[in-house]
Amino acid sequence: MKYIIFAGLLLFLANCAVQSQEPLHMDNAIHTLENTNWQATAINNGRGAIVPSQGSRSITARFANGSIQGNGGCNQFSATYTRNSGQLHIAQLRSTQRACAEASLMEQEAYFLKALTRVSQYQLSSGQLKLLDNNGLVMVEFAK
Repeated sequence: MKYIIFAGLLLFLANCAVQSQEPLHMDNAIHTLENTNWQATAINNGRGAIVPSQGSRSITARFANGSIQGNGGCNQFSATYTRNSGQLHIAQLRSTQRACAEASLMEQEAYFLKALTRVSQYQLSSGQLKLLDNNGLVMVEFAK
């Protein structure tokens, strides 16, 4: 009888530990996505290749309170976003319209902004953020 009670107590405690860790993990993931300054390290070029971010001006993004803002390399951009359990939808993308001094930077910014419109999910791991389309293809990779 003592063994049955002891086994039941162990199962109860193990279940409590699992339940209490899961919400903590989710909160950490949310806070890591939001209110973090992200710098793009690679961008989908729209032709099936992920190319490194280039140029003297960094492509940046910051997610906070349903809004994403940053610099596309030449212009400031902003958009709204919604997220739920790894899903991420970016909408209402707006950008200033200044020309870059270098044509390659303008092309890179165009790839970046188009990639943002295709995002449907995200992955966070070890200071890295990947924005993916609905097929799981990487659209943009960021680092803290």
